[in-house]
Amino acid sequence: MPSTPVCIAFCIVFGYLLGSIPFGLITAQMRGIDIRKVGSGNIGATNVFRMVGPPYGVAVLVLDFFKGAIPVYIARTLLLGQEVGEPVLSSVLVATGVAAIVGHNYPVWLGFKGGKGIATSGGVLCALVPFTLLVTIVVWVTVLFTSRYVSIASMAAGVAIPITIFTQAWSRNHWNVPLLVFGIVVCALAILRHKSNIQRLMEGTEDSLDTKKKATES
Repeated sequence: MPSTPVCIAFCIVFGYLLGSIPFGLITAQMRGIDIRKVGSGNIGATNVFRMVGPPYGVAVLVLDFFKGAIPVYIARTLLLGQEVGEPVLSSVLVATGVAAIVGHNYPVWLGFKGGKGIATSGGVLCALVPFTLLVTIVVWVTVLFTSRYVSIASMAAGVAIPITIFTQAWSRNHWNVPLLVFGIVVCALAILRHKSNIQRLMEGTEDSLDTKKKATES
């Protein structure tokens, strides 16, 4: 069994490399489309859904989700074998999850120009705090069908993450600092990666569900 530092380094590097696999780009290229040159230009599931088709968008969503969850599960398995304490275990799991999200958002293979990390963040949440994932899904769906904008729903879900983690910690009087930091970091990344969407929302040019519906009808 490798030493604990080696395991920790492996988990974080593996998280980044798996997270950096551009499934959206690969899936669209299988259909002869460079997803970076159509729609919003984003390589994530939403743009693939719109520009390539719903089945492909759902496939990318699932793949991006699991590339967030898998590294965390692997890290937990490896470190439990090392018998590390809870603070170290929690810190490494969080670092691995953040590495996967950063890999998706800033993949080395694409000049550090990636997606927005929402699905990958969901996978990390599933592995770390499943209840928080359920809350963010409810928030995402509710805001989506209220606002009709995927970007607003995604940012609202991002904001819900640290709030939910903090509320759980407060109600249980169990303060997992790495997890709290994780919630804040993921929220900040979600909003940062939607900077262009925020600009389009302010200009009134952001695509909504109604925009897509009208385009289909015409």
